[in-house]
Amino acid sequence: MSDYGPSLTALKLYKRTSQKGTTYFTGRMGMLKVALLKSSETTDDGCEIWNLVFQQAEEKPRQDSKPSREARAMANEPLPERRSSRPAPNDPIPF
Repeated sequence: MSDYGPSLTALKLYKRTSQKGTTYFTGRMGMLKVALLKSSETTDDGCEIWNLVFQQAEEKPRQDSKPSREARAMANEPLPERRSSRPAPNDPIPF
């Protein structure tokens, strides 16, 4: 692969096997579900043909290790004070 210059991985595909024993590959690319499916067709010289199929994926809930901006903001907010207007009985410090 070094003959082709620098490259980057756009997505990872995972090898799967169907209940019927057919091999296929699946993955995600942003908001797309990706599948690489073997066609029943072949080229004139007998090579396999694979079809790359895209489908809109449902948005997954985020499961980041970092809390969301809202959660961080809430964590930094002071808790509301719960003071009673009357001092506690036998409290040596009356405030």
